[in-house]
Amino acid sequence: MNKPTQPAPYEVKDGKKEGVFCFSTEDNVCYEITIIEACDILGSLPIYCVNLYVTNDNKCRIPNRTAITAIKIIKEVLDEDRVLLYICDTEHNRQFARNRLFDRWIKANSKNQYEKLEVKGNDIVGGFLIKRDNPLYSTYKKAIQKAIEEIELNKE
Repeated sequence: MNKPTQPAPYEVKDGKKEGVFCFSTEDNVCYEITIIEACDILGSLPIYCVNLYVTNDNKCRIPNRTAITAIKIIKEVLDEDRVLLYICDTEHNRQFARNRLFDRWIKANSKNQYEKLEVKGNDIVGGFLIKRDNPLYSTYKKAIQKAIEEIELNKE
């Protein structure tokens, strides 16, 4: 997986491992996005997990350019007909706020090209992202909906 080819507000660099991308803000907040293949989530259909981390202790309000940079990376992966799974970090019980923030990022930067199928179970919040014109859209959507139903059943 290569770093984005489209320009982003922050310079994106390859990380130390395959599927890891890094960028820093003007406030010296360093972010790392990892995109790794996940196994056995939807049987034989490939799924990639996406994670966004702050890798240093410099924390501040998240500027809009951070969202745009992160979404550019994610969009390029989805544009390769890949499907992404994300799970919001539960640190400080803020997973629901993180999910709302991610929703805003997707809606503001995607022009409705992607569908998000949300997963909620106990304290876990996340979802699957798929490009609406993915050639396997129907196959993925059915498999994802089945997986979500199983998660919903297991939380009761």
